[in-house]
Amino acid sequence: MEKEISIRTLQKLLTNKSFNPYIDIKNQDKVILHLAEEIGEFISVYRKGLIVEMKHELGDIQILLAFVCSSLGYDLEDCLMNKLKWNINTGRFRPDKPLEEYL
Repeated sequence: MEKEISIRTLQKLLTNKSFNPYIDIKNQDKVILHLAEEIGEFISVYRKGLIVEMKHELGDIQILLAFVCSSLGYDLEDCLMNKLKWNINTGRFRPDKPLEEYL
């Protein structure tokens, strides 16, 4: 069984310069544009029905989201949880049991 790794831990790993020296999270515009490029690449392979490539591009998008959040000083896991709770509180999501039971 694989060890579960939190989104927060992955974000810290991905944005560590010794792990990934290629992305400069201090350049917010470049990081955000890179995310947009990855989304465009996903759309392209989606339209072609290339399933394996779609999975790769979705991974790239997740990685770039971590970079964007770090670039802006945000914690991706906090962003996700706060939006999830907001969606529940506003009725957009309607869980049949308390959120904590899903986690």
